[in-house]
Amino acid sequence: MGNCQGRLVSEPKAEVKILLDEEKKEAARIFTIRNSNGLEARICDYGAALTYMSVPDQFGQFDDIVLASEELVNLKYNFAYLGATIGRLAARTAGGSFPLNGKTVSLARNHGKHQLHGGNTGFHNTRWKGYQGTSADGEFVDLTHTFPDGEDGYPGDMFVRVRYTLTDANRLEIVTQARCTEDCPINTTNHSYFNLEGHEAGSEGKDGIKSHRIRVFSNRYVAVDQDMIATGELLDVDGTALDLRQSTPLKQGLYALRRNKTTNGGYDHTFVIDKKMSSDFGTPSIRSPSQDEGKKRPWNQCAKSSSIGVPETPLLMAAEVFLRKNGRLLRVYTNQPAVHIYTGNFLNGKQTGKGDISYHQFGGLCLECEELPNTLNLQDSNEDVDPAFTRTIVGPKRKEYESRIVFEFSAVSPALGEL
Repeated sequence: MGNCQGRLVSEPKAEVKILLDEEKKEAARIFTIRNSNGLEARICDYGAALTYMSVPDQFGQFDDIVLASEELVNLKYNFAYLGATIGRLAARTAGGSFPLNGKTVSLARNHGKHQLHGGNTGFHNTRWKGYQGTSADGEFVDLTHTFPDGEDGYPGDMFVRVRYTLTDANRLEIVTQARCTEDCPINTTNHSYFNLEGHEAGSEGKDGIKSHRIRVFSNRYVAVDQDMIATGELLDVDGTALDLRQSTPLKQGLYALRRNKTTNGGYDHTFVIDKKMSSDFGTPSIRSPSQDEGKKRPWNQCAKSSSIGVPETPLLMAAEVFLRKNGRLLRVYTNQPAVHIYTGNFLNGKQTGKGDISYHQFGGLCLECEELPNTLNLQDSNEDVDPAFTRTIVGPKRKEYESRIVFEFSAVSPALGEL
């Protein structure tokens, strides 16, 4: 670990909305951060969730483009994971268990006989400790929490920090760092649902995301069984509705998948990011949050640590999404090997968002940057498993974990053609 080299520029008065419970006690906080171009993001400490993201279109019109709620009851019963941080293990873990160091670790099962997105509590159903500040990169919100040994079945006390930074390059950068007192697997992501027309377009009777175009920088996707559990095989996208290597109307892909009962008629697939395809595009650099930046006390009980100690890794462009009618373009970069594309197939009107809007099927698009799912079970099996199924384990004698995700927002003229 290096010497303390804080880059804190200022500590502005935090703009915070406080949510009260039925006993009028503070139960959550929502922080607001902005950049010099007028973009605004709001982050809630319950679930470390992105609840609001206002960006301009080609005409200068600003709209909130994320499906989410800012009401306490909806944040606490966020069964669609709207905007939430996901962990300790994103995606589905077969049988609600995994082998580790010669033993079987049994997890809380919240998805039939399997575990989904870290269990009943997970990162998404937890109140984090939040702090707002300004660094050389822009305004940020830090969220920290210690997840106790045994919660949802996972071993060890896991210390986690999530930082959201809104830069003047119109990028929302999300850095998730973790270490643990015992060996434990980790695979995190952000579960924001985007609709480039505005979150209201995710309501009943609206077009949802069908008018969006998507490009995914991937030649292969993860094969799954009838329970959506990864089998360890990677399949070629060529000749399928999952060939999104060129900008493709989502309406076209959703029509092709309409009879897929496993995914409820939409995309719910993990794509392996192709480094060669992605390398043609410039990638932003993200610095690790320093220890002194944002809080004058040790993070996760480790004094005089300038950062959690993870070296920077190159970011890859995972996907881009474009809405022709207003020119909004969303590009996603990450240091993770895969991106899970989910088109809100199971949204059913029971998910209430801002303004009491109910979100419906295909109302929003998730771009979940993560590792490949179910890796520990697959590596322990006797089946032939593709070498892309690698695993990350943190522990007292292992290096720390760091995930980096960048959502980059811009607006272009449709006259430039179909991206």
